[in-house]
Amino acid sequence: MEAGVFKWPWNMKLEKPYRSCFTLLIDDYAPWRVLRPQIDYPLSFFRDLNSVFERNGLSCAKYSICPLADGINWMEDEGYRGFVEELVAAQDMGISIGLEGLTHYLVYDFCSKTLTNLREADLFNNGSEEQIYEYLKGGVEILERKGLRSSGFTSPFFCGDQINAYRAFNRLGWVWSFNTMGKDQGNDPVLRHGTVCNLPSYWKSPDLFGGGGAPPPTEVREDLARACINAAYLDGEMCALYTHFEGIFFSGALDKLEDLLKWVKEREDIWMASPEEIANFWVAKENLRYQLAVQHDTVKNILYIRGYFTSTRAKNLALWVVPPPGKKISEAKIFYDKKEFKDIPLVDKGDYIVMVIETKNRKNCDITAYLEKHE
Repeated sequence: MEAGVFKWPWNMKLEKPYRSCFTLLIDDYAPWRVLRPQIDYPLSFFRDLNSVFERNGLSCAKYSICPLADGINWMEDEGYRGFVEELVAAQDMGISIGLEGLTHYLVYDFCSKTLTNLREADLFNNGSEEQIYEYLKGGVEILERKGLRSSGFTSPFFCGDQINAYRAFNRLGWVWSFNTMGKDQGNDPVLRHGTVCNLPSYWKSPDLFGGGGAPPPTEVREDLARACINAAYLDGEMCALYTHFEGIFFSGALDKLEDLLKWVKEREDIWMASPEEIANFWVAKENLRYQLAVQHDTVKNILYIRGYFTSTRAKNLALWVVPPPGKKISEAKIFYDKKEFKDIPLVDKGDYIVMVIETKNRKNCDITAYLEKHE
């Protein structure tokens, strides 16, 4: 008699958990780049990129924004309204929206509305929780005024895992960050503080779709991208590939990117999800995994399965339960409080039963499973 939680969500179509996970981390959303002002690409590129995801019914990406690139509040400049509208369109499709610092390079002073001499990377690495929170809140408010909801953070130049930064992220309601490479922490998500998960880029992968800093165009390595996805699949890991908007554009990589997304989608047992979806799932799953307990009431012939998880928007959080010898589970209910409960659909896998539960707005996992004799 035992119970556990599957590493990845339950695949309803295949009636088994997904084997691995895939997401795409795209950095530097801005009409121009602070370090390379010669870069300027048309609004049509962002429309075309959104169309790639829309055509394929996918949202497995995050767009990281520099709202004050070069110290200029371009998001509230009427001349760049179209760029913001494409961000809203991406958000409506389910693509995660996050901040990449505010300027990407130097700290912005909201009082004087000028750049300082302090690097953002130094602030995120060494600042206090309150300093980081107040600074990033200014960026969040810019996004909110444009109808955008940020769910995470990308660190310029891979700042690392400074605990004060994660406390600030948690206060801002963020659930994901992209601060490290897989070689530093492994390829799977890591729960850092509260409900914040750090999602590393896959450890063997460089910038695969053109490279940051373009132009000039650089080689597009879709062969390496597929190799990374295959390796993560064999190991049952997350494969988060990263790239830059300007790299995709100047290297003409949209078609190759779409081909890759179609190739992954055809695999069916790779979970293609946004960073927000992945983080919500991982937080709920890890909390439940660490605190799950099973008790057998032999008099009433009932299994009590109890645990705790942080309330998130996670989907398809699946438990596996091995009943006592000679018994099988005939039905199960999950109780959210003393009055509210819901029947749990059961998937009979022979030696064990799978239960798929909801986590939205819930904190307690209190399951009653009724047993009967198994012939």
